Amino acid sequence: MGTIATVVLDDVDVTELAVSGSVVRSLNRVGLASVKFPASKLTDLYGTTVPNAGSYLKVYFENSTLGTTPVLWHHGRVMSREITGDRQSMYVEFNSADPLELWQWRPVRDDDGDFSLPEIIQTYEFAPQIVQAMFNNSVDTTLGGGGPPPTDAEGPLRMVLNSVAGGVKTMIGAPTDWPMTMAELATLLISTGLLDIVVTPIEFDAFDNYGQLDLYNGDYGTDLTGSVTLSYGMSDFNVQAFRWMTDMTSMCNKLWYYLGPRVGTADDPPGDQHWRANIQGDDPGLFYPPGGQLSPPASATNNQIGVRDYLSRQTYDVRMDIRIYDSRGTEAVVAHDLYRRLWQDEQFLRAYPRELLHVTPNRDFGIGLFDIGDLISVEIVPEALGGISGGQRVYGYTISWDSDDSVPAMSELQVSSDNEGGIST
Repeated sequence: MGTIATVVLDDVDVTELAVSGSVVRSLNRVGLASVKFPASKLTDLYGTTVPNAGSYLKVYFENSTLGTTPVLWHHGRVMSREITGDRQSMYVEFNSADPLELWQWRPVRDDDGDFSLPEIIQTYEFAPQIVQAMFNNSVDTTLGGGGPPPTDAEGPLRMVLNSVAGGVKTMIGAPTDWPMTMAELATLLISTGLLDIVVTPIEFDAFDNYGQLDLYNGDYGTDLTGSVTLSYGMSDFNVQAFRWMTDMTSMCNKLWYYLGPRVGTADDPPGDQHWRANIQGDDPGLFYPPGGQLSPPASATNNQIGVRDYLSRQTYDVRMDIRIYDSRGTEAVVAHDLYRRLWQDEQFLRAYPRELLHVTPNRDFGIGLFDIGDLISVEIVPEALGGISGGQRVYGYTISWDSDDSVPAMSELQVSSDNEGGIST
């Protein structure tokens, strides 16, 4: 059985009216969907009450892998409705986002409701627990057995919190530039490599939630390298196209962080040149992998960053980037493990050109075989400048269809051929 797409707009099945559509699923990012209809057909169905921004869009898929019961792949609020027309036709397109989009509009609140200088990082220490706390502090948690929301809390986030992994590395760290939105703090924590946020679409529950939230230690996904292989020009020939890019535009092999606020000294009363702390390769507080010296030691296993930086500078010249993380209202840096971990991941990944790989499987292949976060095997024929062979993590993909060929196709499957598994947790 080929893959079948079903589209529901405000609880009305409009599958037969859609001329094209797509669903974008990404790790740690907002899930998106877009569906296009002839304007006249929507008018015939809805009259003058055609859904608009604020409505809800659901997309289901079913095939031999998923089974005969349609599986909900996207459930989100319509963020925009666009009507376009020319002399021959007129169309209406609905663009939807899952409930993670709300996080950009919510401030991070402390347990007492404060968002001007919350201590949520120091209190909860680990990335999943920090996100759990900021989630609970933004909504009324009494229904789940927790306490009431802080005064002036913003209310439902339209997600039910399902699971929270135990932390593995402390994220205690100052300064953090408050106030900050939930989306901003989540991005900061994700960048340390110790947090994955996964939103799974669900049907409306009794409290009008339409997403399920799960929090992981940056290790979400299943190892499917032994069962799922995407091949271009060889083996199963199940990849019809690929894009493989090597990019050094954001390379940096000499990364320095300065942590504010600045502080005055006897020699520098205004504090123009003195910061609370800084992080660079010789920071004695760096945890695994330790160090980061300019010359490689005898064993690269104990100083991965130092070796990479040294060799990178020899090959690509010195490329320095200075980051300033200031704060508001705090006058001391007690600990900054969060920024040490952030520095390590950033410096490790930026020391060499990034290898980014996008593959497009054959039509109707791959839907339901794997998901974001999973490890799969990818192989590209050696004639492609040496090719690729090995396990890759899936960061995102798009499933699209149109009326000319109603069988949905997975496209722009994004993996990274320099997999972000270089730093152990």
